[in-house]
Amino acid sequence: MIETFFKTLKSGCKIEEHQFQTFERLQRVLAIDSIIAWRILFLTTLGGHLGEKGDGHPGVLALARGLYKLRSAAIMWKLLTYG
Repeated sequence: MIETFFKTLKSGCKIEEHQFQTFERLQRVLAIDSIIAWRILFLTTLGGHLGEKGDGHPGVLALARGLYKLRSAAIMWKLLTYG
């Protein structure tokens, strides 16, 4: 799974293409991009992608399943919390 996280950070967020003038800018962008990569990893896990050797990269179907499950959980939480 850690490989998928870093692949998302590198390819999806294109972290290597950013040009930074200061260390503070690097820290801010890395923090935001890490959160994005973690959420994508979380969604693919919800969608059924196990991240095991030989699984390949998660696809659109795994993301869609993850979003559907996350939406269902959010609706249930809202109903249980706010009535």
